[in-house]
Amino acid sequence: MRMLICSHPDLEKAKKLARQALTLKKAACVQILENCFSVYEWENQIEENKEILLFFKTLEKYEEELFLFIQQNHPYQTPEIISFSVDKVLPDYLNWMNNVLEKGKK
Repeated sequence: MRMLICSHPDLEKAKKLARQALTLKKAACVQILENCFSVYEWENQIEENKEILLFFKTLEKYEEELFLFIQQNHPYQTPEIISFSVDKVLPDYLNWMNNVLEKGKK
């Protein structure tokens, strides 16, 4: 299983991105956490902004297309998209993910 995390500036647009990823079978689940406060440097300035965090759950074979989908549909010029492997997952959860993601892909 793979998890991709990205920050987003707008809740409604973040929900839309999540729904699109699910509809296109690029992710089986997306969790959205509001009220993340980010401090970062951008163009030689320290920025502070409220953001929304999205946690996309997918299978390894769909990771690259999900990564590209987020990148192409994200409002930031340089979006944060972090991907990592989840080492331990219940087999039933993996089966559920596989069923969700394979539906409509055949």
